Amino acid sequence: MESRDELRGQIERWRRGEADVMVAHARGTHDVSPIYPRRDVGELLLDAASDLEPHEASACAAHLARAVAERVLEDARDDLEDALSRRHAFGRETFAWRALLAGVWQGAPGERGRGLVEAAERGAEAADALWRDARRRSDRDAGRLLRELAFPPHADAGPDAEARRALASRVLDATDDALRAGLEDADAHELAGLASALRRVELDPFVSPKTRFRRFGLRMTPLGYERVLDRTLRVDAGHRAPWPAPRLAVRRAGQDLRLLPPRLDHGVLGEVAAAEVVGRAVALSFVSPGLPPALARPAVGSVARAFGAAFALQLGEEEEWRRQGLEPSHAEKVARHARFVWLLQLRLAAVGTLVRGLHDAPEKPTGLLLADVAPTPTIDVDERVAELVERAVGVATPVRLARALAWNPAGAGARLRAGVGSLAIWVAMRERHDEDWYRNPRVEEGLRAAFERGGTFGVEGWCEELGATEDDAFARLRERFSR
Repeated sequence: MESRDELRGQIERWRRGEADVMVAHARGTHDVSPIYPRRDVGELLLDAASDLEPHEASACAAHLARAVAERVLEDARDDLEDALSRRHAFGRETFAWRALLAGVWQGAPGERGRGLVEAAERGAEAADALWRDARRRSDRDAGRLLRELAFPPHADAGPDAEARRALASRVLDATDDALRAGLEDADAHELAGLASALRRVELDPFVSPKTRFRRFGLRMTPLGYERVLDRTLRVDAGHRAPWPAPRLAVRRAGQDLRLLPPRLDHGVLGEVAAAEVVGRAVALSFVSPGLPPALARPAVGSVARAFGAAFALQLGEEEEWRRQGLEPSHAEKVARHARFVWLLQLRLAAVGTLVRGLHDAPEKPTGLLLADVAPTPTIDVDERVAELVERAVGVATPVRLARALAWNPAGAGARLRAGVGSLAIWVAMRERHDEDWYRNPRVEEGLRAAFERGGTFGVEGWCEELGATEDDAFARLRERFSR
């Protein structure tokens, strides 16, 4: 029992400390450090395994593997922070790389937008190299620990790598036409043009950040979830990362969550990104307090992510915007753009899933190594990443920015599973509760029952319980995104 309690304590201290570091950095202080589990904690897990609850040992192994990876990445994150603060020439002035990247997301039009993309790409050179090496080492060390522990995959690990890549390819195949149509509507033919089209400044009056969380609360009122968020979620300082999505710091699952918004607003793009995070926070707010730390803090959280994806996709329903008081023509424009943003996010998650199977062959840095496949030196890994990202977003993307979009997120596979799962769940809920199921109070009990289970199951298990299939998801995808 002592080993079990010590193990649980180390995981809880680390994950809560991780959240505290995130909040502290957003507030501009760096006097909080992560409290990593001891280096011999794997032995502690092996000693405690027989005393752990079902699913807990495998979940502990997943958390400890993440801790190993994060320890490797810590120095790289410090170096990345330095790189983001380094100044680079842009026109007659110099700007921090952070500001250049933020400028790209703000969607500057015309020649200025193209100049921002070029300057941001030049600024990425050093950071790209250090992050590539750190990511390779973190994957290696985390994988080594999992092999040494030899526990079965945890309950939310999802399908194997080959099945995830097959799902990613299917998503891309199913949405290529919808992407092309969206790009044609936006008249976007290059990365700067796409950034401007995503930003859609003219729609800002309809999605003011000052009223964003009031709008989210109103949308949750039929299910009573606005009261849950009032109790558990607090909007804290804005994070300093140059991307439009908020960050979610989970200090205590079910009790204390902090949302760290971006420091610049991004219009409808920001609305969709924020909706996904807030929906995820709702699900995590219901996690049972009786679960041990490794299950109360889901290692992947695909169920919570799926609800977040569904909550964000609601923004693509015109009726939702008409309920907010928008004229029908305005509601149609905002909803259509929200769908386009959601679709791009899903496609980037698909490409991120494919890219996670690519690694530079150690003996030949330009070689390509596919998971479980021998090195193929004739294919350049950078070329393949840029090719995949171009397919995801529909426009050519400079290689370092392509790597930043697709290579960096370790959670791309989880987001892909959640996005596809949310579509399948949408179909199942609609069959039970009609088209606007998300406004039906009878839905709440079933949703809460899923959320309470934390890391004890994944979105695939949730879909199976609801009788929802992958084919249902793709039927919904065609229905929602076909012209």
